[in-house]
Amino acid sequence: MGSEAHKSIKVNLDFGELKAEVPDLATKSASEQEIFLKSYLAEKYQGKGDTFDVLFNESHVQIVWGTPKNSLEADELNKEALSCARNKDLGKAIELWRRAIDLNPTDPDYHYNLGLALFEIKDYKKGLDRFLETVRICPPYYRAYFVLGSIYSKMRQFDKAELYLKLGLQLQRRNVSGLVNLGAVYSIENKIDEAIRAL
Repeated sequence: MGSEAHKSIKVNLDFGELKAEVPDLATKSASEQEIFLKSYLAEKYQGKGDTFDVLFNESHVQIVWGTPKNSLEADELNKEALSCARNKDLGKAIELWRRAIDLNPTDPDYHYNLGLALFEIKDYKKGLDRFLETVRICPPYYRAYFVLGSIYSKMRQFDKAELYLKLGLQLQRRNVSGLVNLGAVYSIENKIDEAIRAL
């Protein structure tokens, strides 16, 4: 599984929080917990990943999501699209990311980057669809959850904003932006105690 031929996303989950999320876990032996958690986490986070692994530590569980980089051409298109986006040529960047996705539809970075570019040109519906596709393909892609939370907050769909921000924070607990945005959503929803805890 060389880095040139494979893309992986790694996320650490707090073991204590997982035990709270899965209440019947405490009734299982240590070996049963590992087997059960591997199955539970694969169902929740594998998405369209070709590989998925769960590694255990005393304090956390690491999930490793992977997909092959099956197209050098797609990687080159992505690099060119990033360059175009930096130079504010978003129309060209969007075209290049669409071509990269055609060649390698399971690379979450291409969908995420395309979503950002579509939002930049104010094509919100298509941008939102790209972020949703990103997390469908790669459920541990926490950056997309934070963007989705922010988008839904701006759309005043606070229940969805709260949902996606919480999903992102399950994957990256100390994300300051995610915590601040969740605190703001709680405040708007008049959930003052939750807002204080988030902030």
